[in-house]
Amino acid sequence: MKQSGNVLSGASIGIHLNEVLTATKACIGSLAQKISEATTRIMLAMRIGRMASALTAYSDEQLEHIGVLRKDIRDHARMLITYEYDGL
Repeated sequence: MKQSGNVLSGASIGIHLNEVLTATKACIGSLAQKISEATTRIMLAMRIGRMASALTAYSDEQLEHIGVLRKDIRDHARMLITYEYDGL
């Protein structure tokens, strides 16, 4: 049977749909990865913010006792949250 114009055979349509689905899966996978990474960054920022807020509530004497200057609270909060203990 002769194809006319833009008409594709069933096999050609199946191959084309398979290519489209493969590309769509890759795109969705990439998008899901980016969303996951963004969520991780947001959660980390929230945890650091909560820690900084708690440290900000300390008096100057309390901060001095733990060895933190008020201007360094944000950096200290980040260190406390991101510190990874490597064992003994």
